[in-house]
Amino acid sequence: MTSYGLDTSRCVLRVTPFTRDVLYPHAGAAPDENFLEWINAWIVLTATINEVARSMGQPDVYPFVLNGPAVTKLHFVSTVVAARQNAPVPPLPESLAAPGTHVTAG
Repeated sequence: MTSYGLDTSRCVLRVTPFTRDVLYPHAGAAPDENFLEWINAWIVLTATINEVARSMGQPDVYPFVLNGPAVTKLHFVSTVVAARQNAPVPPLPESLAAPGTHVTAG
């Protein structure tokens, strides 16, 4: 990665990429390679940012370590959100409508 004069191509990062075994197992779904690419890119990015901060004598910018169970939970949330993106939005219950308005079925 080279950006704004920062060349990290020779930087040795101690990063172990996550594999399919950490993905949330949902029936009938193919392994989510996009999520794996995204989470592994995040790991590399945060490791790089932390190394830059350490080189300047600063504490880690992102001091968290993602473990397998945490990535599984993140993947679960990602699949739920993705499944809901194309789902129809249910009408607002009358009890939650703003005072003075009436909810009509769409």
